[in-house]
Amino acid sequence: MSTVNCAVNIDLKLERSKRTFNVQRLTNLLDGGKDGTKRRKEIESIILNEPVFDLSRDIYRTREQLYDNGVARSIRLSQLAIKHNWNEDDKTMVLRFIHHEESISVHNVMFVPCIAKLGSAEQQRKWLSLAKEMKIVGTYAQTELGHGIFCNGQLMTIFICR
Repeated sequence: MSTVNCAVNIDLKLERSKRTFNVQRLTNLLDGGKDGTKRRKEIESIILNEPVFDLSRDIYRTREQLYDNGVARSIRLSQLAIKHNWNEDDKTMVLRFIHHEESISVHNVMFVPCIAKLGSAEQQRKWLSLAKEMKIVGTYAQTELGHGIFCNGQLMTIFICR
């Protein structure tokens, strides 16, 4: 990831010097303990070395480019989650850390859980691992004009299983 050389505002530096609490203790508290802080730092180091999560150029991107980059980030996040055996809390932490809403969050928030919770054993065997590994991506269709995400750029193939 690219780094930006940022000097800390003098007023901010002054206010920080007046703190009356231990920063490390607060950090551990917010992370759920020392182990949580250690885990967060491990995951951050992985993300910081992934070029796709560099958000520094996003302000110059078009809506279409932002969407495409969001999809790429979502896919890479899923790949990293599998590679590093991240749980849902770990993935949520990453999304907070990179200030990123997944472009294909419907897949992770609605599609995969529906297969896992509502699918028959046969449907789960057939589709669940494919969905979790992003080999298939599920969504839904919005029928109202002007609603949805980047509708002009969508290309869809629908499979109906009987």
